[in-house]
Amino acid sequence: AGQHILEDVMAVDLERQFPQFGKRERMVQKQIIECVISHHYSVPQLTLATSSRWFENYFNVLDPAKIYFTQEDIDDLRSYEGLLFKRQMGNSNVLPFAREAYILMLERMRERIVFVSNYLKSDIDFSIDEYISTDDKELQWAKNATELEERWRKTTKNILLDDIISKEIDAEREKDNSDENKEGNDRLAKKVDFKER
Repeated sequence: AGQHILEDVMAVDLERQFPQFGKRERMVQKQIIECVISHHYSVPQLTLATSSRWFENYFNVLDPAKIYFTQEDIDDLRSYEGLLFKRQMGNSNVLPFAREAYILMLERMRERIVFVSNYLKSDIDFSIDEYISTDDKELQWAKNATELEERWRKTTKNILLDDIISKEIDAEREKDNSDENKEGNDRLAKKVDFKER
C-alpha cells in the first residue's frame, strides 16, 4: 500500500494540477511522502485512524504549548482529518491542508503580537492572586479566542512578574556584594593603616 502511494504521488503532475503552489511546496510534499514510505522501518498501513492521529499530532508539533491554535481552529480544519487515508485512495492532496494550517498559524501569531502589545500598554494589577499552568502536557486547547487571550494575559503577566522578581533579587545581591566589598575594603584599610604606624 505504501509503495502505491509513492507511485501515485510521483505520477501526478502537481505543477499542472496545483498551479498556485510553488515548486518548493511540490518538492517538499514529494519528499515527505517518500521519506515516510521509503525510510520508515515498516511500511505504515494508512487507515482512517492513522490519518486522524497524524492530524492531531500535526497540531501538537506545530503548537506544542497550545498558544496559537484554539479548539475552534482545529475543528474548522477537521474536514482534513482523513486526508492521508483519502490520499491513499487517490482522492485528495495533502498540500492544501498544510498550507491552510500554516497560514492560520501565521494569522494567530500576528493576533497574539497585537494582543500582547496592547496588554503591555494597560495597567497590570499584580495584586490579584492568579494561577497558570506551565506544564504543556497538562494543557488542553483553548476553546476559543477569548479563552486563548486569557491564557496569553496570564502568561505575559507571569513573565513580567518573573522579570520584576529577578531584578529585585539581582539588586539585593549587588547591594550585598557592595556591602561585603566595603567591609573587606575597610578591613584592608585598617591592616594597611596598622602596618604604616
